[in-house]
Amino acid sequence: MDGKRYSLLFRKDTLQSCMTKQCIGCSRDLPESEFYQYKKGPNAGKFFGRCKKCYNAKCKSWQQANAETKQKHNREWRSRNPGRSKLIKDVGNLVNNAVRKGLLTRATHCQRCGLEGFTEASHSDYSKPWNIRWLCRSCHRKMDRLDPKSAYLESIAPE
Repeated sequence: MDGKRYSLLFRKDTLQSCMTKQCIGCSRDLPESEFYQYKKGPNAGKFFGRCKKCYNAKCKSWQQANAETKQKHNREWRSRNPGRSKLIKDVGNLVNNAVRKGLLTRATHCQRCGLEGFTEASHSDYSKPWNIRWLCRSCHRKMDRLDPKSAYLESIAPE
C-alpha cells in the first residue's frame, strides 16, 4: 500500500474488518483510526507513522523542551497581528467572565459530536461575541480549519 506493514483484523460476530498499522513509537499494531492523517501536501490521505498517543506525547515533550522557542513564535505572531490578537483575547475574556459570573452557562456536551465533558466557546464572527457554539477541543479545531475567521479578521485589521 504505502510501504508500511498492514494486517487485517476481523471483529467477532461481524463482517467488518479494519486495517491496522504498526506505530513507529510504541511498535503496537493499531487500527488506522488511532493514527492522524495528513490533510495536505504530497502525503494527503496517508497516516502518520506514530499513533495519536505517541504523536501527542512527542509534541508535548517538544513543547516542554522548546518552551522559549514556542513563546518567541507566539510573541512574533501577536506583534504581526495586533488587531486579531486583541480582538480574540477581548472576546474570550468577555465570554469567560460571563460564565464565571453565571450570566452564561457552558454546555456540558459538544454541539457538533455530542461528546460529554469540557467545551470551548467557538465564534464564527467575533463581532457577535454572544453567538457561540459550545464545542469540544477537537471539534473546535476542526471547525476553525473548515471555517477560518481570517476573512473577517482581515477586514477589521488596522492598516
